[in-house]
Amino acid sequence: LIILLLMTVVILLAATWLGFHLARQLSVPLVHLGLATRRVAGGDYTELDIRSGSEEISTLISSFNQMTKNLEFSQASLRETLNYIEVVLGHVSAGVISVDKNGRITTLNRHAGQLLKISPQQYIGRPVRELLTLEYFRTFSEMLKTMQEHKIESIQKEFKANIQGEQIPLLMNLSLLKDENGIENGKILVFDDL
Repeated sequence: LIILLLMTVVILLAATWLGFHLARQLSVPLVHLGLATRRVAGGDYTELDIRSGSEEISTLISSFNQMTKNLEFSQASLRETLNYIEVVLGHVSAGVISVDKNGRITTLNRHAGQLLKISPQQYIGRPVRELLTLEYFRTFSEMLKTMQEHKIESIQKEFKANIQGEQIPLLMNLSLLKDENGIENGKILVFDDL
């Protein structure tokens, strides 16, 4: 009876140790993977270097590392594209203002700042209502209403803008920005000093 009791205790201890060992082999890599996802969300694309005895966990880690490489490449490509667009917009001789679907300014090029006599960086991310005076906001709203009534994606209008006491004739072109599925993402306003 004592021998059977000792064997039972040894088997229980061995089973407990084996259970903890297997759980550690599975849970520790998953905990590290969870922490790595937070790092990736913060912009850190460092490769995860964890070894696991489980083939499934090793495949998951390998796939995670491949995903972070792809994200890092996409992020770098996006930065290059945005820098290129910024350079192009900086050299365009027309004023360009883009507004997202929530009415916030996403782009305001250098020439628009010169024409409106404002600093472009101050208005990025702010509502377009803060940039336009009541008169110009009404003109903007009327153009939008006309576009909706006639179901057109672009409209052009000439008007005189009073900018710091100076009357400047402008040709304004307002267009809808749509994605590849035809869903509106915002609007772009291009204006030239006539």
